[in-house]
Amino acid sequence: NSTIVNRTPDDDDWGNGDEENVCQGSIAHCGLGMSDGRILDSQITTNALHSTFTPARGRFSEDLYAWVGQGSNAYLQVYFNTSVVISGILMKGAGASYGYWTSSFKVQYGNFTHTMRYIEDLNGVEIFQGNTINTEEVSVFFEEPINSKYIRIYPLTYNSADALRMELLTPTDLTSAVGRSLPSDAVCVF
Repeated sequence: NSTIVNRTPDDDDWGNGDEENVCQGSIAHCGLGMSDGRILDSQITTNALHSTFTPARGRFSEDLYAWVGQGSNAYLQVYFNTSVVISGILMKGAGASYGYWTSSFKVQYGNFTHTMRYIEDLNGVEIFQGNTINTEEVSVFFEEPINSKYIRIYPLTYNSADALRMELLTPTDLTSAVGRSLPSDAVCVF
């Protein structure tokens, strides 16, 4: 079971049972900034622009909408100024008013767009399982964390539309300076 919290052990309201997860180890998978705005709208792009369901709507914290791809081979891309470690994705479909979600997807990554590669398993390109309903929060972890400036999520199967709201996760020591300085609305998965 995963526990998703939007606070760290140093917060005043820490003590609702979440601290036992830290006692099991101080490492969590925390968001790189899709939810709390550390990742800017200009860093979130797509090759398939929809007028309402734009790339910036692909943030995990988006209430109503989501990013929706248009056409086959559509992707949602996030760019970082420097290479970052990404251990997985926290995802859900569009808001409660919409029956849209991504059921399966593949992931491409790299430090340059012309040299990106797919995460692979023994069968070739790895196919990750996503949502089964739109409001469900699903944690998807990679077998090995990737180190990358670019990451692309390619929806493969979906319900009604390939909708996605996500947070990119990185291993985070909650007792470190980085862990203690996370924004109060950062998302962590234990």
